[in-house]
Amino acid sequence: MRYTIDNMTEVTYIQLPHTVQTAWYLLNTLSKVNKIGIDTRLPQHLIPQEYHESFSTVVLQWLGLSKHLAVLEFEKDVEEEVFEAEYHLEGHGRSATGASDLMKAMMDRVEGVKWPGGVGPGASTLTTMAQQLVEMVHTYTHTLTHAFTLRGHTTNTISTQACVVIRSMEYVCAEVKTHIQTLATKTTNGDLKHQLEDRTLHLQEYVDDGAEIILRQCLPNVENLLTNSNKRNNDNSGNSDDDSVNWQHLIAQLELIVAPSMENLLYFAEPLLQQLWFRLFTHAKHLMDIYIKGEWRDRLRELRILLEHTHTFLTSPDSVGLVLPQVVQEEYNTVLSDLHIVGATSTQLMCQFYNERYNEQQRQQQQQQDNNTLVIIVNACYTDTGLRLHIVQGPGGGIGGSSNSGVLVKVRLEPQQYFPTCQPRKTRIIKDNPPVFNEVMEFPGVFGGYGNTDEGGEGVVTMQLRTPRLFSSATVHFEAVLPLADIPTTTHDQVLQLQHTHLTLTRPWKLSSYKPLEALSIQAPGGADESCPGQISRGVSEGAE
Repeated sequence: MRYTIDNMTEVTYIQLPHTVQTAWYLLNTLSKVNKIGIDTRLPQHLIPQEYHESFSTVVLQWLGLSKHLAVLEFEKDVEEEVFEAEYHLEGHGRSATGASDLMKAMMDRVEGVKWPGGVGPGASTLTTMAQQLVEMVHTYTHTLTHAFTLRGHTTNTISTQACVVIRSMEYVCAEVKTHIQTLATKTTNGDLKHQLEDRTLHLQEYVDDGAEIILRQCLPNVENLLTNSNKRNNDNSGNSDDDSVNWQHLIAQLELIVAPSMENLLYFAEPLLQQLWFRLFTHAKHLMDIYIKGEWRDRLRELRILLEHTHTFLTSPDSVGLVLPQVVQEEYNTVLSDLHIVGATSTQLMCQFYNERYNEQQRQQQQQQDNNTLVIIVNACYTDTGLRLHIVQGPGGGIGGSSNSGVLVKVRLEPQQYFPTCQPRKTRIIKDNPPVFNEVMEFPGVFGGYGNTDEGGEGVVTMQLRTPRLFSSATVHFEAVLPLADIPTTTHDQVLQLQHTHLTLTRPWKLSSYKPLEALSIQAPGGADESCPGQISRGVSEGAE
């Protein structure tokens, strides 16, 4: 038996079956000899090491020849494949059944082989056997993918034929995974066992590679769905809220794409859906970069809405039910957060800013549940005429640094675009410790419901504790934020019956340190809707105070 296992240059196609049969005859005969030694308890030292090595070589030679013979059978089966599920309850094709049966028959024969002394195969033999199995599944997936693309299945949908191809790959990979795990049980070497099990982790890569090629065959231009939907929204509407963006058209197209695989869960091929999401998400990031460079804020907002609805459609259990890996989900959350910032108007950014401030205020309140927490006592409500704010008392402890300086409270309604007619209000200066202001401020026409919580939050009331200076800007010591949505509604007769609210005071932030607003002040295009330079410059100057 003179041949080369790897390139098969010395064994022709006609000779190969006979050579495999001869190799198995030799292996089976030696196995019977080994069984005699095992049954008669032949001492291990009487079995030469050269015989151990020669027997392992015969096993690998037979397995290598069988692999080449199996590849020829794969090619025959794939040529006859019609890409239809062979059995009613399974989604794989006939070629997958043939490939699985061949590998199972080979491993059953290996399982029945008796090794010299009954010690089993060595580390290098197990590694080579696992490699042969991996090469077989790689050849099968490549051959099946190539055959599918040659037949030109371009349907603009995830067809059942494409799903059968993927399910066939998954079926064969699962069979190989089982055989490699069986090989791992034949060794007590922990490192070798981990190495063999690690090989099974790479089997999914063959399926994913095939899914990528097949999806490009079925859906060569699926990325255009996002681009065209984004352009259509810009042409038809100047608004960019969730109601104005025509995301229904995108979802309707996606429903048509996945319909064949969703009509019967027998053909549910998750790798194809993973690739569909990957291509749409990658294209969305590409569009995001283009729109940022072009300062197209409207398109960025619309892209975020389209991406959100695409993600919901593919991952919701009520629709497709795709489960994304944790790393992919985290990347999506990061990109969506970036789109919230780069596509937001100045009003939305200010809402997000004060939402962050309020969250910090809540966290500090939970962490400091003691008498040392600095609070401002207020009483806020909506009456028939508008917002009524009663500034009751500030914290003690000499906040101003000197009892002679005194402090005051400056009240603002933010963001300013929601309240263009409401000017900032101030209390009188109080030098007592603690300062008792007991002043009521009314803002006619101001009620709850300003803004959209999905777009960044509603309006807020900000209260800054300040110490005025004669020839310079006032010193801002602390700040409290009260969302307008949290303020109750009552009548004038019952105003005095409301309980006071204790708001935790926090150190004010510099607006210039808030990255989204800093970017907005530098890059925001002109226009009343897109930016408010006065608002930002005012915030930066007050941060310096």
